[in-house]
Amino acid sequence: QAFCAGGDMNWMRRMKDASREENLADAKRLDRMFHAVYLCDRPVIAVVHGATVGGGTGLLGSCDIVLAFVEAKFGFTEAKIGISPAVISTYLMQKINPAQLRHFALTAELFSAADALDAGLVTRVENTLEALEERLQQILDSILLTGPVALARTKELLRIQFEKSFEERRAAATALIAELRVSAEGQEGLSAFLDKRQASFAKVRREKERA
Repeated sequence: QAFCAGGDMNWMRRMKDASREENLADAKRLDRMFHAVYLCDRPVIAVVHGATVGGGTGLLGSCDIVLAFVEAKFGFTEAKIGISPAVISTYLMQKINPAQLRHFALTAELFSAADALDAGLVTRVENTLEALEERLQQILDSILLTGPVALARTKELLRIQFEKSFEERRAAATALIAELRVSAEGQEGLSAFLDKRQASFAKVRREKERA
């Protein structure tokens, strides 16, 4: 059983009959898929039960939260078939300790959920499938209590930490807090906290839609 076994080997073998331009265009389509997941303005959660190798690990690299069953296995196994974890490396570098990534990519060996957690590819490991489902529900419940605008903007801010200079990151961070704390959503959240009540971000959204 696999969460994702990676790319279609038969498809890649048939690419030998394609031109370089066609081959490159195909690789770029794969990258756009990972990038679309990476840029999603809502939290993207993967729940892994089974093996995840090759391109499947790239999908995890694009996700925000990755939960794994303790028996799950992972691997950047491309070198074993004479290719490279090329496209996925861009997204894996955002999450995995560089030394760990070198080790796993160059040995092409399978590694455990515990190793994936240590490397940063996985965020939580659970010992039973029931615990895995419970953890997922806890995370979903927590996310549903957050302000959707604040959540999307936080994702954007965290993403640019890898893409901008130090000074650009400082400017973006100060601009974001200055914007959000005076927004309708921010004011609702602050008022709810001070009033010791549950924030109603859905009400804020409805009022904004009516305006």
